[in-house]
Amino acid sequence: MSENFTVDEAHLAGFSVLADELSTQAASLMGHINYEARPTQGFTGLMELLKPPVEQYAQATGVRLANRVDRLTSISTELNRAAWMYSGADKSAYEKFDDPRLPGTATGYKDFPNPASYPPGDEPKLKPPPHGEADIRALVDEVGGLINGVDDAIAALTTWSPVTELVEPMSGNWTELSRAGDVLTQVGDGAELVAGNLTSQLGTLDAYWNGGAAIAFQDYAGKIAQALEMEGPINRLVGQVYKAVAGEIEKVAQFMVSTLKTAVDKVAQAAASSWIPGYGWYRIADAVRSAIDIIQEAYELIRQLKNVIDTVQTVVDAAQNPVEFIEGKVEEQLAPIKEKVQQAEKGVNIAQDIAALKDADALTDLPENKDYSVGENPRRPGG
Repeated sequence: MSENFTVDEAHLAGFSVLADELSTQAASLMGHINYEARPTQGFTGLMELLKPPVEQYAQATGVRLANRVDRLTSISTELNRAAWMYSGADKSAYEKFDDPRLPGTATGYKDFPNPASYPPGDEPKLKPPPHGEADIRALVDEVGGLINGVDDAIAALTTWSPVTELVEPMSGNWTELSRAGDVLTQVGDGAELVAGNLTSQLGTLDAYWNGGAAIAFQDYAGKIAQALEMEGPINRLVGQVYKAVAGEIEKVAQFMVSTLKTAVDKVAQAAASSWIPGYGWYRIADAVRSAIDIIQEAYELIRQLKNVIDTVQTVVDAAQNPVEFIEGKVEEQLAPIKEKVQQAEKGVNIAQDIAALKDADALTDLPENKDYSVGENPRRPGG
């Protein structure tokens, strides 16, 4: 049974105002990830390997959110224009010609008077997390200084330089990676909030606008909302991956400032007596031999950390294209580091977000480059 055309122009105008406010909310998400989730500092040593994927992920997410901003802005513009058009007003009464570079070309529309109220809901919570150094960062540097002083002695027995293999890889500030993860969580939560602010008002508009154009709008707006909702689990998962890697780096740092430091201290003490001919070098070699297992363990931890980072690079690269990420089976891609990701933060259950990413339809059905329009027959009945 077809749906006859009816409309209350004030409600179209009210939803136009809402869409403009939600566009601003979505733009705040875009700005937040562009300014706060990029690897601008602290990404040195092993963390330098993560700099390209972290940068590219922030950029790709910002581009996706910019598209949602554009679609919401287009909704606002078209519903405001449609309200005037449905009211029977002559175009000359509401078209704006305020760009001197485009004489005779309409550049926008005046605001429709007395729009109905459509509250925009809560604003996304986007307070930037503070920058900072890890509590043990200075201790890691201290151990690095000790190792630097006995590098040649250790290298003589291990055949590799501990400065190159242990100190330099740990030069980054892992709290910056964890901070970027917090930003992604904020963006994901915020995107879901904006989606809810949109869908919660669609039912009200539906009661005041019927017909083919109205049905098409409900479908269009619903797809925009679904795409925004998908940003929630995607960004939270990638954020948890960041925090998991930061946690793994910190574990190695903890080993360095405790177990490894004790071993290197003994080598350094032996080196202090090296001025005694023959005996001094014997003491250094003996100290290195006694510490060799611990030094090799540190080397193995760094190697394992490189493997984790390689996996993370693959996951973050894949997540830049959410459709391919989902179709590539999120859980399988996360499998090598899933346990570490699950343990990264207490109280966080990634299973729910993984389950939310089982279907890519919410993104493949999105009208990414198509603005909403009431069409050539705006008063058509609904089929």
